[in-house]
Amino acid sequence: MGKNSGGMALSDEERKFTKPTKSVLCLVAPILGSNHNITADNWFSSVELVRELRRRKLTYTGTLKKNKREVPKQFLPDKTREVGSSMYGFADNMTVVPRTKEI
Repeated sequence: MGKNSGGMALSDEERKFTKPTKSVLCLVAPILGSNHNITADNWFSSVELVRELRRRKLTYTGTLKKNKREVPKQFLPDKTREVGSSMYGFADNMTVVPRTKEI
């Protein structure tokens, strides 16, 4: 996954993905189709990755930074939302739960 790897093990179709998605696809190649769960930090997390892993019979758990375009406006930090409360969003076999914290 180093600087000069360039995704050499990836197909032409896979090379169109973002660098974080390509990195995860290379790393999970040995377990494709196994219904295992992948957990990673927010640099790797994206809807693109979740959809691609799901297509390959893998699941994903991770955090999304609030500045990702995939995060719906309603899930962004809101001073009126009670600390410790939870909201859930569901779409295409994906779930998002925004975290509330004290300001």
